[in-house]
This record gives sequence, C-alpha cells and structure tokens, in this order.
Amino acid sequence: MWITVMNLLMVLAILLLFVFTGLAARAHLHERHAWKDIELRASQSGIKRFDD
Repeated sequence: MWITVMNLLMVLAILLLFVFTGLAARAHLHERHAWKDIELRASQSGIKRFDD
C-alpha cells in the first residue's frame, strides 16, 4: 500500500517538474522574442544598441 502511494507521489513530482520546466522554457522564449522586437523597433527609429 505505502509503496503504491510513494510511487504515485514520485510520478506526480516528476510530472510537476516537467510542467514547470516547460513553463519556464516558454517564458524564456517569449522574453527573447519580445526583446528582439524591442531591438528591431529601436534600430528602425535610429536608437543605437544598448550596452550591457
């Protein structure tokens, strides 16, 4: 009985790990896309590239 519960909890933890990893990757890609859009608009308006 306890082994089944522990296995289900392990599967749940792994699924949550994959879900949060997917969300983080999606947010990272969205941020990169938004930043490239900002750089494109800045270059079109004559603003020079920002220094880090």
